[in-house]
Amino acid sequence: MQFTLCNLLTGSKDMSSLNEKASALSNRHTFKIGGIYWLATLIHHWDDTDDLTDCIGDLYTDHDQIAEAIGCKGSSDDEILNHLLINQLTGLLIKVETPVMECIGYSWNHYSYTWIYAESLEDALEAAKNWVTNPRPQ
Repeated sequence: MQFTLCNLLTGSKDMSSLNEKASALSNRHTFKIGGIYWLATLIHHWDDTDDLTDCIGDLYTDHDQIAEAIGCKGSSDDEILNHLLINQLTGLLIKVETPVMECIGYSWNHYSYTWIYAESLEDALEAAKNWVTNPRPQ
């Protein structure tokens, strides 16, 4: 069986249908993807935690949220790195952003975000939609 990047990331052969779904979901639920780290492409570059924070620059500010996204109980660089390696998490670490709704609408100048870990883009889209549609503190 031949695998393409599309197969690996989406679990399907049709990237255009995934793009259509992403466009519709992000429009309907008002979210965007602020960043994607494909951990499989980074894992071989992590000799120590300094390398990890160099590869995933958002670790400098988002330790707790990234730890929660990957199911790690601790939030230090060492704990996150060990958790990723021990559990062989090589999927996608994705930052999902949505504007904070105000009484007259919303603006992308004021937004909230979360980190999601998913094994495919399809799973990430579903998780993003679920996060945006569930009430959260602002």
